[in-house]
Amino acid sequence: MSKGQKQRLYGDRAGASASPPKADSTSRRPGGQRGGPDAEGTTDRSPQAEPAKKSSAGIITGVLVVVSILMVVYLHASLLPRLGASAHTTVPELDPFGFVSDAPHIARSLGDAGRNAYVAIHWSWGLISPIFLGAAWFAMVAASGIRGRRRIALWIPPLVFVVLTIAGNLAVDAALSDPAGAWPGLAAGLVVARWFLLVIMVAEAVWLAVRLVRGKLDAFSRGELEGQQPRR
Repeated sequence: MSKGQKQRLYGDRAGASASPPKADSTSRRPGGQRGGPDAEGTTDRSPQAEPAKKSSAGIITGVLVVVSILMVVYLHASLLPRLGASAHTTVPELDPFGFVSDAPHIARSLGDAGRNAYVAIHWSWGLISPIFLGAAWFAMVAASGIRGRRRIALWIPPLVFVVLTIAGNLAVDAALSDPAGAWPGLAAGLVVARWFLLVIMVAEAVWLAVRLVRGKLDAFSRGELEGQQPRR
């Protein structure tokens, strides 16, 4: 039918149907995304939030690791040497092999007051510092992004270190109370195992640091670092 026939047959509805539909009030971006608020009434989420969270977590983990290392250094480089120097002897943590052969002499040199001070150190700094160090190593491995069995393998040394340190402190206290028994040998073995695990943990930290630096260099070479212009 012609336009006039449609007008006579349908009346005003013909003009309304012929008019083009109005455009949507919200413009669409390429890819079908609307430029305005989303369905929940919120604006588009920024992709920069996730890198900021990762950066904050990395800073907190680094501070935790540094503080825990300083705590362990203070315990073994200040508290324990001063206790031994006041009694003119060397504490078992700093000379485990000498403790096996000279436990009675060390116990007599410390005396009751020295042994009480030794136990107090074991239940304060000697307890807090290994737990803090183990937690820092756990956080460091978790922040590295390693998953699966490799992560579990990296978590085993700090966990065993904490257990052996606490057990070694108890064995040393028992050995000083009974230096003629079998406790000195057990205490010395636990102290040696503790130092061995600490070396493994340091090796882990070095490996994770090298891995992190290598990953940053590779990302830089590909132009994938935050704020870096991608290479064409």
